[in-house]
Amino acid sequence: MKILNVYGSWVNGSSAAIANRFLEKAGGLGAEIQSVKLSGAKITNCKKCMSCKTTTDGCVIRDDITPIFDSLVKSDVLVLSTGVYMGDVSGNMYIFEARLFSFLKPDFETNPDPSRLPSGKKLVFIQTQAGSEDWHVDIYQRFELLFKKLGFSDIFVIHACYVDKPIDIGDDIIKLAEDIAEKIHHV
Repeated sequence: MKILNVYGSWVNGSSAAIANRFLEKAGGLGAEIQSVKLSGAKITNCKKCMSCKTTTDGCVIRDDITPIFDSLVKSDVLVLSTGVYMGDVSGNMYIFEARLFSFLKPDFETNPDPSRLPSGKKLVFIQTQAGSEDWHVDIYQRFELLFKKLGFSDIFVIHACYVDKPIDIGDDIIKLAEDIAEKIHHV
């Protein structure tokens, strides 16, 4: 099993700590892991040029997301981790998620096979926030349709609340990350 882990926030932060626990467990079960951090990467917003729907089979922007997307095609599992900033994912994670649009075929709205990605990939979406559990529940929901259209068959969300620093992560969240690693390994 190949796992692509994308840190959308600070690599010493709370969302990365949860991702690291998931990866440690998955690695112990034999997964091959590649981790990349968006912080410090040279990435560009989607230009909404629609080239990926008209003249090419992918994004025409060439930046640090290009090799990440190459790895995504070859991976079985995508792990995205981000803290909540100003009511949304980190700015870099937003750019990454918006650029995933390039994997949708031109007729994705009506095509029963709308994605250019190989089907059956799994997604682990990790979101941490200092606020309560009723805050920011819409973040993943806004991207859910995109992930489903992209062909992610099993989607796991870890929504860690009241977490400002890694030390704030509860044992229940660590166990959830480990349980998801076990479940993905056996699926």
